[in-house]
Amino acid sequence: MQPLVFLLRRRAVDLVAVSAAATLRDALGLGERLRALRRDDGYCLENLQEGSQEEWLRACVHRSSWFNPNTHRHALFVAAPGAHAAARQEGSWPEPWLGSLLGSDRPELAEPPSCDHLEAWLSLPRERDSYSVSLLAFDGEEPVRTLPRGYWPDAQGQVLAFQLWTLLLAAPTADAALELALEVSLARSRDRGLLIHPQRERWALAAPVAASLEE
Repeated sequence: MQPLVFLLRRRAVDLVAVSAAATLRDALGLGERLRALRRDDGYCLENLQEGSQEEWLRACVHRSSWFNPNTHRHALFVAAPGAHAAARQEGSWPEPWLGSLLGSDRPELAEPPSCDHLEAWLSLPRERDSYSVSLLAFDGEEPVRTLPRGYWPDAQGQVLAFQLWTLLLAAPTADAALELALEVSLARSRDRGLLIHPQRERWALAAPVAASLEE
């Protein structure tokens, strides 16, 4: 069975993301170059031998430590294999990563169908001369683990828990946007970087840097 990715978005205003954006703009000097900031949680499931995609969707939605219908929105996607190996530093992140949408409580994701599923999930504003950079952060010592105790169609499956940070940045080129995103995201000192802590986390680029609005 193909890997699956379960993504979560907070229903209310994400105060952590709002605070982080304010710090990036003010303390770290991004100012108006930071057009938007998104923070999502996710779980990448691989090594799944048993169960249908529908059974896995039900299992993820009913995992209360992952999803709370009062506070979260969710979506389950088919994914390309290789994310777990990349998290273990045994290869590069799969590209493209997310495939077809299996289910969600965000009906707009399927209407109309999108060829870029991560872009549809993020729903970033369209801005000229801007690029989106999506960075995954996960545990640096043991990124891939067995599924937690509970009901699963296949208890031998493995999970990579991650946080997804996406920055929409004003920049002249995609390379410049990536350089700027890494500079302000990777915390190297008290006044350098904020979102990802390399001392205890590793990171990966979730998707190629993309122009917000094609010319």
